[in-house]
Amino acid sequence: MWLEGPSLSNRLQLAGATCADALPPPPPPPPPPPPPRAQGVASYYNAVIDGKEVKDAAWYYPSVTTEKAKPIENWVAFYGSKVQVK
Repeated sequence: MWLEGPSLSNRLQLAGATCADALPPPPPPPPPPPPPRAQGVASYYNAVIDGKEVKDAAWYYPSVTTEKAKPIENWVAFYGSKVQVK
């Protein structure tokens, strides 16, 4: 019995018979990440409200990628579905 070295055509020979693909193929590569939004990459804040943590309750853009988005750079926005700002 022998195994062919690390190659794409791994083979296993048993008693004179050759079985192609004796080892399973590697998994496919992960998909590429989605492109960043036109404003840039957001950062998020969690909040503690009435003793409960609300994940990603607010977000902001620390460094915008376009001049058009410059007015919102470093401003914090809240998800209306997660918190109520009064």
